[in-house]
Amino acid sequence: MMQKRKYKISKKRLAVDIVCLAAVLALIAFGVNRVFFADKGDDVTGVSVEKELTTAVDDTAEHEKLLAKAIKASPMVKAAVPNIGYKGGKKFWTYCGYSGHIDWCACFASWCGGQNGYIDDGKMEEFVYVPYGVNWFKEKKRWKDVGYKPTSGSLIFFDWDEDGTANHVGIVEYYHDGIVYTIEGNRDDTCIEGHYSLNSKKILGYGIINE
Repeated sequence: MMQKRKYKISKKRLAVDIVCLAAVLALIAFGVNRVFFADKGDDVTGVSVEKELTTAVDDTAEHEKLLAKAIKASPMVKAAVPNIGYKGGKKFWTYCGYSGHIDWCACFASWCGGQNGYIDDGKMEEFVYVPYGVNWFKEKKRWKDVGYKPTSGSLIFFDWDEDGTANHVGIVEYYHDGIVYTIEGNRDDTCIEGHYSLNSKKILGYGIINE
């Protein structure tokens, strides 16, 4: 008579298998998020400040005076300033409907517009993909090319690769003496202040919001 063989499941082996399965599922979820939710305009970690050193805005009395004036003049700037130094961007990409980390420079700009009712009023469009924002402003005849002296609260679009396609966006704080001062989300996954020469090759142009 053939005796049935008994199989004993090792608890230790079962625990190892469960851990391995969890790791595989986590990797799959990460890959899906990268493919379907990453903003194609920026890389997933945010634009590196190595592209153009613009983050060292001097904490001078003149800057503070001009910034205070910009805050008073522009609700977009007023909404943006308290977020300087904010990391990770969660409140911005969740505002745009995402449940996982994506590149959030456009989400930041959209959030600032949304706080002031500009999206509902049609003054700007909510967008995540940076070139979409460029196309929207061009279609509305509210686009200005590089060299334009922007007003506070305008959106500034960047072309880091200088190939004619926007891959980053920020908000203009103010323009002064040939320099454009900005607030940008998702620079090394952080909200920062920056400044650029008016005719910088990194600037593609501006979306004008009628505040």
